[in-house]
Amino acid sequence: MQCAETAIVHPGASVSASARLGDYVVVYAGASVGDGAAVQGMSQLWPGAQVGAGVVVGPGVTLAPAACGDCG
Repeated sequence: MQCAETAIVHPGASVSASARLGDYVVVYAGASVGDGAAVQGMSQLWPGAQVGAGVVVGPGVTLAPAACGDCG
């Protein structure tokens, strides 16, 4: 995994060895980042968030499961 010095990967998070994490990225326990994925700076991946293989997450994005349950 290519990881900026300021990125934080919490215990229990799953980050592929080929993923890239930018500055100030936070990956919380229960979140995952797939093969070849890139998460750009200032992004947060909360528990349950899944970034698939080859996906690029732009800067400043917060990914979290829906707070409203089944929103239709």
